[in-house]
Amino acid sequence: MSVHVTLGLGAGGPVAIKTATGPASVDRLQHEAQRLHRAGHPGVVTVVGAGFVGEAFELRTRYVGDTLAHWTG
Repeated sequence: MSVHVTLGLGAGGPVAIKTATGPASVDRLQHEAQRLHRAGHPGVVTVVGAGFVGEAFELRTRYVGDTLAHWTG
């Protein structure tokens, strides 16, 4: 899996894009997308899109910034 950050894409700000290839990774990422979408909580990143791009599955979320380590000290 890989994660990239991009600006825009019609989401109103930076977007994190997590990409998976291969059956096991795609399955995990699809389940992650479903769980995040269902959470609908201010403390959980917002899903702005998910789906296949060619053979890869992409999960697009609002980019929240730094890592957890940055926030916890």
